Amino acid sequence: MKAARLRSNATPEPQATASLFRDLFGPTALKDTSDKCVIGAGTAQVELATPAVVAAEFSDAAPEAAGRSEYLAAVEMKVGSLADTAERLRGVAGLRIEGYRVLVPAHAAFNTTLVFSA
Repeated sequence: MKAARLRSNATPEPQATASLFRDLFGPTALKDTSDKCVIGAGTAQVELATPAVVAAEFSDAAPEAAGRSEYLAAVEMKVGSLADTAERLRGVAGLRIEGYRVLVPAHAAFNTTLVFSA
């Protein structure tokens, strides 16, 4: 694994949650788009999105809210080889191999989607 980052946090109000990060990292660390907020802090990046945006991106691989209003939705890990990663994970139920990433569905990973990218 080359690097890891928090990929998505599901929150009903991304802009409100982002204000906490703005206070920590300064206003220039925050990029606000129409459907999510992205916070950069050095090499780390945190995305805040509504549960609907998370569900749209990951579909059946998305985590369930399980009664929580805010929750860790996905963690992305940079790897040297997607092919090697997919081979090692081939036994995981629901594994999705896409051209630019490999997804381990949340139901197979403690209710958090795992994203592997090169």
